[in-house]
Amino acid sequence: MAIEEPLPEAPETAPDLLFVPLAAFDRTGHRIGYGAGFYDRTLAGLRAQKSIWAVGVAYANQEFPKSRTTRMTKASITYSRSRELIDCRARP
Repeated sequence: MAIEEPLPEAPETAPDLLFVPLAAFDRTGHRIGYGAGFYDRTLAGLRAQKSIWAVGVAYANQEFPKSRTTRMTKASITYSRSRELIDCRARP
């Protein structure tokens, strides 16, 4: 895919914001990813270091009334197409 990557000698960084692709989602923060668990492991590792913001990216037609999946990790937001931002963070 010719995606550029940092050189091996580049210092490791921990982002404050991570965009996560979604296969499907609902408005309560449940989502279906792409099956390999890469983003779940990455988010868990990054959140063990510091607080980060995860933004799920999907089209409106990927929204379901209620998904039967694991809850998206705390402090997440789901973005649905360019029409709407759905905040799924826990409320106090």
